[in-house]
Amino acid sequence: MIKSLLKSFAFAVLMVVFPVVASVIIQVRGITDDTIGYGIQAVFFAIAALVGLFIYRKLNKKKDVIRDQAVNKRQLLWFIPIIIAELIVFISGINVGEQLLYYFMLLLFTVFVGISEELFFRGIILNILKSKGIKYAIVVSSILFSILHLTNLAGGVDIKYAILQVIFSFIFGFVAAQITIISQSILPAMIWHFAHDFISFVTGNELNTTTTIILVVQCSILVLYSLYLNKKISN
Repeated sequence: MIKSLLKSFAFAVLMVVFPVVASVIIQVRGITDDTIGYGIQAVFFAIAALVGLFIYRKLNKKKDVIRDQAVNKRQLLWFIPIIIAELIVFISGINVGEQLLYYFMLLLFTVFVGISEELFFRGIILNILKSKGIKYAIVVSSILFSILHLTNLAGGVDIKYAILQVIFSFIFGFVAAQITIISQSILPAMIWHFAHDFISFVTGNELNTTTTIILVVQCSILVLYSLYLNKKISN
């Protein structure tokens, strides 16, 4: 158990290296343009995605890992709870005051974040830990995933915001892992991850009373959904 845990931690640290390096470059060079910043981060997350894909395929050859198969939408309630949780964010409004290049870079950034982080946490780490038990793998991979988001402090994120990110990331990671186990595919989690990040940015990634209430509602929906998915996994 210790060996698989240390191995999983090592892969989590490897994933963290890419966004940290990107953040350091942005800060050292004094880059304040968000468009350029997203572009730099997109490059590093794309590299992380390639590294993750290489490791995932190598792991795939060694043992039975989660494979991409048709999603059992009925068991997953057609992802309706997730869709509702994401749609309510639009209550806070949409940021449409930027140039097209800004949204293109943001799109690239969020796509590669979704691909790379899901490859590492739901594709690699979840499978390494799965030999010790599915529920154990779900919990530990979610903890590692949530801790990853503390690296946002290196990018100048407010500590209160970072703590809320850690809490939400744990819940997000928990549900994403459950979906991956049930559907036997990391694709749904990738799509959700990308969509969530992109929606968060275009609706205003700031902490205020409205966004805090929305976050609480989102967490409540996902926790209830998680309880439902847990029954499916137990069965």
